[in-house]
Amino acid sequence: MIEVKNRRRSTRAPIDMPVFEESPFNKNTARAVNISEWGLRYFMLTAPGARRHRDVHLEFFLPHDTRPIKAIGWVTSERRDRLFHSRSVRFTSIEDSDARRIREYVAMRGARRAA
Repeated sequence: MIEVKNRRRSTRAPIDMPVFEESPFNKNTARAVNISEWGLRYFMLTAPGARRHRDVHLEFFLPHDTRPIKAIGWVTSERRDRLFHSRSVRFTSIEDSDARRIREYVAMRGARRAA
C-alpha cells in the first residue's frame, strides 16, 4: 500500500457546515469537512464547464455561532470527478477575531494534528 504524507502541519477539526464560495467566475455552495485557523477543506457538486481559479472569497458560520466568518483564500489543492469537486483553501485574509473564533472551535473539538 502506498502511504500518502499529509502536508498539513496545523491542528484541524472535522466539521460539517455549508460554505459559500465566490470567485470571479462562479458562486458555489459547498460543504466543509475540516477546518483549522489556517484554512479549510470542502466538497461541492462538479459544475459542467466550471472554470478553475485560485483566489476565492468564502463565507460560513461555525456551528452554534450566529456571526458569519468572511475570508479570502488561496486554493492549495483540488480534485475533481464527474460528480464532486473538493478544494483545500489556505486563508490569505481573515479578521483576527474570526481566526480566534476558528482556533477556539478547533481546540474544543478535540482536533487531530498532522505529523
